[in-house]
Parts: sequence; C-alpha cells; structure tokens
Amino acid sequence: MSNRYPSVDNFKINSFKLAILTGLVFSLQVMLELRIAYVILLPGFMYWVLRFLAKRDFRVFLKAFVFAFIIPGILSLGIHAFWLFPTIIFRQNALGQLGDAYTTVNAVKFFSFATFENSLSLLHPNWPENIFGKTYFMKPEFFIIPILAFGSLFFINKENSEIKKYLIFFLLIGILGAFLAKGANEPFGGIYVWLFQNIPGFVMFRDPTKWYTLVAISYSILIPFTVWKIYEWLKSQTKFQISSVRQAQDKFKINSKNKILNLQNLFLILVTLYLMFLIRPALFGQLTGTFKSKTIPREYIRLESLFSSQKRFFRTFWLPSIQRFGLSSTAHPAISSEGFYGKYDKQQVLNELKKEKTEKVLAESAVKYIIVPYDSQGEIFLKDRKYDEKLYLNVLQDVRSVKYLREIDGFGKISVFEVPNPKDHFWSPSENLKINYKLINPTKYELTIKNAKKGDIIIFSESFDKYWTAYNSNFRIQSSEFNNRFNSFILPKSGNYVLEVYYTPQDWVNRGLVISIVSLVGIIAILIGFKLKKW
Repeated sequence: MSNRYPSVDNFKINSFKLAILTGLVFSLQVMLELRIAYVILLPGFMYWVLRFLAKRDFRVFLKAFVFAFIIPGILSLGIHAFWLFPTIIFRQNALGQLGDAYTTVNAVKFFSFATFENSLSLLHPNWPENIFGKTYFMKPEFFIIPILAFGSLFFINKENSEIKKYLIFFLLIGILGAFLAKGANEPFGGIYVWLFQNIPGFVMFRDPTKWYTLVAISYSILIPFTVWKIYEWLKSQTKFQISSVRQAQDKFKINSKNKILNLQNLFLILVTLYLMFLIRPALFGQLTGTFKSKTIPREYIRLESLFSSQKRFFRTFWLPSIQRFGLSSTAHPAISSEGFYGKYDKQQVLNELKKEKTEKVLAESAVKYIIVPYDSQGEIFLKDRKYDEKLYLNVLQDVRSVKYLREIDGFGKISVFEVPNPKDHFWSPSENLKINYKLINPTKYELTIKNAKKGDIIIFSESFDKYWTAYNSNFRIQSSEFNNRFNSFILPKSGNYVLEVYYTPQDWVNRGLVISIVSLVGIIAILIGFKLKKW
C-alpha cells in the first residue's frame, strides 16, 4: 500500500502541471487569434463529453474536466484580464459596433465561399491564388484526400477499443469541421445560420472557412493511420511479386520481402508524390494573394506623402472599403464607407453619399478626403466574387457626380476627392470658443479652453460612448450624444481653463493589466518550481 500513494501524488502533480501548460498555451492562442482558440476549444470539449459517455463515471469525468478546462480557463482569464475586465464590466460588444457588414445573415451567406465537397476534400475555395473572394471550381485530384482519411474505417475493426474511440472521435471532428466550413451553403445551410445567430461566439465566424482547422486536425491523424495500415497490409502480402526482365531478375526484383524495391515503399512514394502534386503551386513559387510579395503601387506612396505633409487631424473616407495599402494613423485615421453607414451594398452607400445632409455629416466627422481606391489586388470591386472593372468605373462615376466634392489630380488610378471645411477632432458650434488639444494617448486628451461661456458645447468627433468624460479639479462632465453620432461636453463654467478628456474603462484596463502580469509571473514561477524539484 505504501507504494501506491507516491504514484497517485505524481499523477496529480503531472495533471496540475499539464493544466498550467494548457492554460498558458490557450492564452497564447487567444492572444494570437481568438477565433482559432474558439475552434480548438470545441473538439476538446467534445472529447471529454465522449469520454464521459464511454466510461459513465461522473467523478472521473469531473476531475478530468477540472484539470482540462477549469484550471486552464481560470489561468487564461487571469492572463487576459486586461481586456476581459472592461469588456465584461461595461458590456461592450466590439463586433456589434462594426455594423451589418459583420453581423448579419447576409454577410454570412456572402462569405460562405466553400461548398461541402471543398471542405470535405480540404480544398480551400481560394486555392491556389489565395485572393480573398476569388473562388474556383472543385479540383478532382483533391477527392483522394477524404478517401485516404475515411479509409481508416476499413481497418477500425482490427484495433483495440481505445484506438477505435480515438479514430471515431477524429472522424466526427472531420465531418463536423467540413460541415461548418461550408457555412450557409447546402446541405442544411440553415443550421449554420442558426448557430451564427444563437450560439455565443459564433458571430466571429462570418467567414466559415476558419473551421477548416478542424478538418486539418482530423485528417492529420486519419490519413497517416490509413497510410500506415495500407503499408502494413502490403508488407504482409507475398502474392504480389513483380519481376523485371529475366536477365536482371535478381537485381531489380520487386516483392514485399525486398528491403528497398517493394510494394509498401512504392505505395509510400506514390502517396508522397500525390501530396506534393497537390501543393505544387507552393513548391514552384506560383502562389499569389497573401503568399506573394507585393510592391506598393506608386499611387499609394504619393497618397501617403499627401497625408504626412499635413499635421492637423483629419479622417479619410474610403469607398467602398480601405485598400490593403491604404494609410491609417492616429493623426489621419481611415474609415470605410461600409463601416460608417453599416451597409454592405455599394449602391446603398452611394445613395447615402448623394444626400444633402451627408456633406455636413462628413465635415463634422472630420473627413477631409473621400477616396475611391486603386484595386491593385482585385479584392474590392467584385462581382460574383471576381474583379469587375465596370463596377469600379460605375462607383467612380457616381462619386464624381456628387456636387460638393472636388477631385484632386495626381494620384493615378486612385481617385481623391476633397470635402469642404472639415472639422477638427475637437470643435465647437460656438465661434468665440477657442480649443487647443494635445493627444496624451488614445484614451486621454488634454484640452486648453479659452473664451468659454457657460452652456457652450465641445464636440468630440468620435462615435458616441457614454464612458468618455471631461474633467478638471473643479467639475466633471459626462459625454452626451450630439446629432445621434458624436460625443459632446456641455461646459458648466465660463472663462479659460484646462480639461482632460478621458475614457473611463481604461481604469479597468489598468487594473486588469496588474492581474495579467501577476498571473503570468505566477505561472512562470510555478513552472520553474516544478523544474527545480524535478516533478
């Protein structure tokens, strides 16, 4: 009995160590890409549910759940407290603020590029050019991929129960990933739409191809298993003996007993050549899109020079969206028309631009330039997911018809239009009120107010958020909404004075940052302790 307890203690220590490492790795995944962390969490949860259904021992399941999810989850929450605290306390939905282009069913249907045969065959719809939105027909050579993966079913009966469970689990993960990766496309596309609307976190997946990760994980286990089993089966066969011409029989004889020239090795060579054939665009440097180095067009370099030569704050308004080489900075932030109006349809955006009130709205938003981008990568002006020059020309023609805009020459295929009399970042309808401001950081500004009269309004041209506040040692002003769009502060006192404009959730960011640092240092200290004690 005395030998039993050390082993039990070692098991608990190892489980605790793995739980800490899991929390650290998961925290890193969340930091790098929250959506992939969400995707990875799903099969992990499924695995432990299936384990419980198989063993039906609630105590064992509960212990495993604590070590696999609760402890790593608490550690991850601690490490990411700096952004989770303000998000939870102030109940802010970052995705909801992005508008219909990111959160509606129409967006999901538009971004459902993959068909079921694409996802099941691990063929990304943008392969090989890797240009977002540019899709291709199904490539028949990829059908061998799911055959190799699901071919593992032919060998499953000969395995022990534990291996069977693992194989079935990865088969289910592959099918689930393929089903989700096709998005709103048939079959049963309505299920994905329902998940998008009702399951917490699914709103992050308007582009369903992120679920290809599950298919890749599944096939990374199933395909090697199938290849291994076929290799072993060929190795056990003696009836497939193939000889070359009689004169060279002894030298080039091919059979299962030969160390080099045998059927099993030939099979491995064929599988390797097949996989290399599938990725031949990568091997021969033919990949385009994200994987291809690009030279920034001269037009965008000239545009950057125009912006950087001006010190005053202003915004640029990109129609319909910001091009990948478009400059955006703290002094000159870029906004897309789709995000500004919350509309994804280009014609609806153009209709908004032509309205009489739009000139005033843009000027009050500190928009100085409207830009129709040069779509050098063929990613913006798409019709049926392919670049359409006519669509670009139609948009340009409509913008040129807007009377209050003045076109500026000298930027080649980029069309730049100037909005008259744009406001500053801070401004006031009162002509006597003088405002000078200094950016301390993105959550804090220092304002010097002169000639103020009680009741004057200061407009802060950022989307309204009630948590912006202006204060000094004598008073504090909560932000109120101006024109259903901006922040504003009604001055309670006449005279000259200094104000600080501050975003109060930053206080919780600072508190959370302390917890994050303590959590990370604590985890590292515990792991070092395990190492020193050689546990």
